[in-house]
Amino acid sequence: MKLILNVYSDNETYNAACDYAFLDLDARTAGMILERIRLVEETVAKEEELWSIAFSGGLPDFFSVPEDEKLVQWLPGFNDDFRIVDDPAIYLPEALVLAVESEKMVVYNFSTSRQQCVEVAWTVTPRHCDFHVHTCQLPKDLIEQAAGV
Repeated sequence: MKLILNVYSDNETYNAACDYAFLDLDARTAGMILERIRLVEETVAKEEELWSIAFSGGLPDFFSVPEDEKLVQWLPGFNDDFRIVDDPAIYLPEALVLAVESEKMVVYNFSTSRQQCVEVAWTVTPRHCDFHVHTCQLPKDLIEQAAGV
């Protein structure tokens, strides 16, 4: 499963051209993310006040609005968090990938006593910048779908 994620900046007026993130969510990657989600769920069972855990290393590639018409048609709308790319021929050309630092995958715990809710997002610092950009949050069931669970 390939996804294009909307990206949000801590800086209200500048995002260093990090407009979107491209995530190739194959079964292996989805399985690794689910292992991290399980770790958070196990920890929440012992420590209810846990809100998030960040893991080093990034997965998605961040990019600016491309000129490639094939890719542009798959960009999520303004009100959409992400879009699933169901065309196997679509990929992110290496030339469009932006340089980023301090890549983190963050697993958020939004669970209550009545309902369990865990979501995943990525945070990076664009190269030579002093702010962060964040992807939208992906629900656990989407990750499970990609993993074939």
